[in-house]
Amino acid sequence: MLIDGPIAGDVIVNAGRIELGPHARIAGRLRYGSRYEVDRDQAAEVTGGIERMEMRAGWPQFDEAHRHSSHISGWLFTLGLLLLAAVLVAVLPGLTAAVGDRLRARPWFSLLIGFVALVCIPAAAVVLLITVIGIPLALLAIAGYFVLLLLGYVVCGVALGHWLLARLRAAAAGSSIWRIGAAVLGVLIVALLARIPFVGGLVVLAALLLGLGALILTAVDRRSAPA
Repeated sequence: MLIDGPIAGDVIVNAGRIELGPHARIAGRLRYGSRYEVDRDQAAEVTGGIERMEMRAGWPQFDEAHRHSSHISGWLFTLGLLLLAAVLVAVLPGLTAAVGDRLRARPWFSLLIGFVALVCIPAAAVVLLITVIGIPLALLAIAGYFVLLLLGYVVCGVALGHWLLARLRAAAAGSSIWRIGAAVLGVLIVALLARIPFVGGLVVLAALLLGLGALILTAVDRRSAPA
C-alpha cells in the first residue's frame, strides 16, 4: 500500500507492505499492521510517529480503536433497550404486567416455550423459503422473529425490575413512574450481567428464552380467554 499525499489525522492500516512516498504528510500517528517494516521515504512526514501493532494469527489487533468503537455501539444499543422498556411500560402497562406475571408464575415453562420458539420459527421460515409462494411469509416470519427476540429480552428485564419493585418498595408498585423506573433498572441489570465474561452469553440466552416464552404464553392465554 502506497501513501503519498497529505492526510489530516491518524492513519490505521493493515497491509502486506506499506510504503510512504516523498509527498506523504500525515498530521497524526501512523498505526499499521504488517509483517514488514514501513518503507519510508526520507521526505515523508509523520507528525505523531509510527506505531507497529501486534500481530496475532496473521492479523493486527487494533485493540484501542476496536474496543472504543465497540463500547460506544454497545452502550448506544443498551440505551435504546432502556428507552424501549420505558415506552412499553408507559404505553402497554397491562401487557407488560401480564407478561411479568406469566414469567414469575411459570418460569420453567416459559423457558421451555422460548426454546421451542427459538428453534422452530427459523426452521419454519427455511421451509417456507423453499416454496415460491411461501417466500413472503418466510420473510415476514424472519422479521417478526427478530422483533420477538428483542421484545423478549426487554420484557425479561422489565419483569425483573417489577419483581424488585414489589420486593423492595411494594407501596410504589401501583405508580406509573415507579414502574417505568423499575423497568429501566431491570433491563440495565440484565445488560450489565450480559457483559460479564464467560457468563454474559448465558445471561443473554436465558433472558431471550424467558421473555420470548412469557410473551407467547401471554398471547395464547389472551387469545383463549372468553370475551
